[in-house]
Amino acid sequence: MREINFSENWNNKLNCTAFTTIRKAREKYYQLNHSYQINLNRKRIGKARLIKIRIITLHTVNEYVSRLDTGLSTDEFRKLMIELYPDTDWDNQLLYLLLFVNESKPNQTELWHESQLNITESATISRRSIRQLQPN
Repeated sequence: MREINFSENWNNKLNCTAFTTIRKAREKYYQLNHSYQINLNRKRIGKARLIKIRIITLHTVNEYVSRLDTGLSTDEFRKLMIELYPDTDWDNQLLYLLLFVNESKPNQTELWHESQLNITESATISRRSIRQLQPN
């Protein structure tokens, strides 16, 4: 079974009955009505079926899509994509806005645990950043 990997449960979308993800276009990998193993931080959390594919570009992502998919503003989303894929020609790169329906109930305990790890890591980074900004 093909896999969709997430490093973060953006906007807690993996907890939902249906969710979107925006990925670089890979015509042969993403196929309508195929099921995919869903992984969060390399841990299997469920299975979902791809029901819609919309072809977009980074420049056409609007506030609705960026907020629902990641919880980020359009500008924040675009900056994130550029950071994740720095060698990409964003004037020509096609993206897929993929719509999935969960076929199995996601492991809520696992999702909660992973989100707590991300919160803890973010808080640690923030505390470190604050200390670096403080005068000696």
